[in-house]
Amino acid sequence: MSPNSNPNPATQAQRSYSWHLGLSLLAFFIALYVIGAYVHINAMANPWRTFVALLPIIPIIFAAIAFIRFVRATDELRRHIIVTGFAIGGGVYIFFTITCSLLVIAGIPNPSAICTFGVFIGSQAISTLLLERHYKLTCRSQ
Repeated sequence: MSPNSNPNPATQAQRSYSWHLGLSLLAFFIALYVIGAYVHINAMANPWRTFVALLPIIPIIFAAIAFIRFVRATDELRRHIIVTGFAIGGGVYIFFTITCSLLVIAGIPNPSAICTFGVFIGSQAISTLLLERHYKLTCRSQ
């Protein structure tokens, strides 16, 4: 029996998630490109315009399903790291949006939704990486 014939389930979950997430994001960006470059969305009737504009949501749904499967296939420590990362990312997101909303009083316009989403995902990713590093160092020292 070779060492790779029965890989770690967490490693399998990570590979599967990376593969499915990559395909979903590729499909999302292809849909955005096709709609932006080839579809004259403003010339369409209203129901079709809405339908075509929302088509890129379909790959995002598949990305969300892949993420849920990944979380369910991982161990308790990994789930704890993921949930804590989301909690920290949510806190940073709330602080950022409240700060931006208060700056409207000073005449500074609110950032777009995609910008605030980027703040959330970025802070979640950074906090998850730092938590993973923390737990690896903690496990080595014991």
